[in-house]
Amino acid sequence: MFGEILRLRPDLDFDKKFAEKISSRKENEIVLFENSKTDYIIIIPRDSGEKIYGAATDMKKILFEMSGAEFPVYTDERKAHTHEIVIGKTDRGIKAEPSENGFSITSEGDSIYIYACDDIRTVYGIYGFLEEYLGCMWLTPNDNYIPKLKTARLSPPDKIFEPKMKWRSVYAHEALYFPWHEKLRLNGIGDNKDGERIEFIGWGNWCHTYWDFVPPKEFYAEHPEYYAKKGDKIGKIRPGHEALLCLSNPEVYEIVRDRLAKKIEENPQCKYWDFSVMDSWAEQKGCTCPKCREANEREGSGMGTLLPFINKLAREFPDKIISTLAYHNTIRPPKTIKAEKNVAVKLCAMPGSQASSYYEGGTKKSADFKSFLEGWKDVCDNIIIWDYVVNFKHLILPFPNFAVQRENQRFYEDNNVQGVFHQASREENDEMADLRCYLLSRLLWDGSEMDTQDFINRYLAAYYGKAAPMIAAYMNRCSRELVRSQKELGLYDFPIFHAFGYLSSENIREYLNIFSRAECRAENEEYLSRVKKAKLPVLYAKMMELSRDIKGKRKAADEFFHLARKFGFRQLSECGLPLSEFEEYYYKRLKLSEKIPFCVVTNFRLKI
Repeated sequence: MFGEILRLRPDLDFDKKFAEKISSRKENEIVLFENSKTDYIIIIPRDSGEKIYGAATDMKKILFEMSGAEFPVYTDERKAHTHEIVIGKTDRGIKAEPSENGFSITSEGDSIYIYACDDIRTVYGIYGFLEEYLGCMWLTPNDNYIPKLKTARLSPPDKIFEPKMKWRSVYAHEALYFPWHEKLRLNGIGDNKDGERIEFIGWGNWCHTYWDFVPPKEFYAEHPEYYAKKGDKIGKIRPGHEALLCLSNPEVYEIVRDRLAKKIEENPQCKYWDFSVMDSWAEQKGCTCPKCREANEREGSGMGTLLPFINKLAREFPDKIISTLAYHNTIRPPKTIKAEKNVAVKLCAMPGSQASSYYEGGTKKSADFKSFLEGWKDVCDNIIIWDYVVNFKHLILPFPNFAVQRENQRFYEDNNVQGVFHQASREENDEMADLRCYLLSRLLWDGSEMDTQDFINRYLAAYYGKAAPMIAAYMNRCSRELVRSQKELGLYDFPIFHAFGYLSSENIREYLNIFSRAECRAENEEYLSRVKKAKLPVLYAKMMELSRDIKGKRKAADEFFHLARKFGFRQLSECGLPLSEFEEYYYKRLKLSEKIPFCVVTNFRLKI
């Protein structure tokens, strides 16, 4: 049994309360601005790169929008002033030095100092100051919440901000393809010196890399013995299926070692290097030659052969971190083998469930994953979680997993986790993508001490205005009905799996009623547009509903496809049809269902 439920109650007066709080007098206060006037200037290093200069200029614009006051930007060549916001390593000195992962915000006299060891973390500090002290929120890649304030009185800041997770990535379209990741403090995504987007910062290669080192096209014809065997027979190589190696073959190790050395020589700046199993839905038991089978059976895991192989590579390259996947036949920790200090294991949350937190382990799948991580904690010091936080088969379907994220984070913190890769959608505009991305990013930085429900309340109030209580009511009901059903929530669930739970006809009808009220409450076109975008998952759920309500499905589909085009949706599943093709296909099936009494348009009959 499991029981995490959202109980959201957005406060529509949160902005007024914040304005009253920040304008109240404090001991030894710093008056940043008052009545659209300020004594402050912004100071950056004379040799500032584009990132610091751009963020400082953005800070100036945000502070002007907030206060109506001008905050000029100068380099440290300017003579020292009594009221400065000093950014980065200037000739003004360093007041507090954080670790290589964090930033500091401190003060001396009436001046404020924002410092980090490099440009990108200094940018974290700039936006962190605006967020932590002045109430800004980075709602979407294109939308900020900037409070309108007459006066800002601050207690003298004196804090070093350090992330709870060393390596942080939310693999979502919104973070991948916009500079938003800098405001979200995601160090797993970023740009190189040429401005090229890098999806896995710090990594020479990421995952599913066996064939990068020992490609069958190059080796299989002359050396089939390099590849996984079934019994005593050489397995057939099928791209994407059973693409495993015989890891007990010493020649395989020599090839991998030599090619890894060359890759490291070509990319010395990369800290992490991966050697891991190919992706496949085929049954993966690993190589079953006598040596591999004996080692894996002894350790109770495919790690019986893989982890010694990885450990040997780690000893060859002690200044690098060698990573591998705990996935499919290697997901279980070995019984007796320990990982070297410079080995990282990326543990995939399979068969994890987003219905119950891993900390609670309230469903079978979340309990299974809980046991895997608790076992790996005693094997490896560097664990990276690969979690799955959306429904990849139905990206736009309501997916009520917000309630479990704080406890999942707590579980990671308790079990040697050093980094998290939250895999969301690479497609644009999945279900509540912006909120989920922002929430997960903040959890990776703040940790489980963060009040996630308070965060969501503020986000809803800032983003939806007077319609926020209705959006909260919808999210609360989804969460409550999922818990009531006591069903798993998986990354490939068909809607019909929840047809008697949170996606029942009764619940979908109530969700639509809630959104009708939300549309009435929206106070302007901008808020109304946001409400309609949030409604898309419910319209999609109606389209996939297990019912004979053909008229209701057609009405929902008409509105859905109109809005989906308006908001730039391209496809509704990870590997499915483009939106235009799916639209044509859906209406054909809907027309067929009108003619055949027992044909119902559900997910079983659609090529999503």
